[in-house]
Amino acid sequence: MLFFFMACMSKTNQRLEHIEARLDQLEQQLEQPADPTPTYSPPKTQTRPPVQQDIQVDPSPGQLKIAVTGASVMVVELKCPSLRLQAKPDKQVAVFSEFTDEQCHLYFKPTPAKFGPYVPREGVLRCNISGGGAAVNCK
Repeated sequence: MLFFFMACMSKTNQRLEHIEARLDQLEQQLEQPADPTPTYSPPKTQTRPPVQQDIQVDPSPGQLKIAVTGASVMVVELKCPSLRLQAKPDKQVAVFSEFTDEQCHLYFKPTPAKFGPYVPREGVLRCNISGGGAAVNCK
């Protein structure tokens, strides 16, 4: 019994020494100067060209030109049952040289704007996006 008691005391002393050593380490860390606070820099976002309201577009033979106003659009997508095309607007005008006589939809990305059903034809289609892409009016 005495042996058991002595073994427990020895183990307790070892634990106390370990705790004291850890406390010394923590106190030394507190005495050291703190690391400088990291500076915050906001994430870089892709810049979009400014939106013009009045765009002058001339029709071209064999092309469908889509003039977009009211929102900054990175891609215009023409989605038909047998065809899917994307065009990046240049000065807010997307140009498609290929299209079908089917009913299609136009998507203005990255907005949720969608126009259609629409049968694409040669010429200029002027689309105004409002409400952050909630409404699209094309003529």
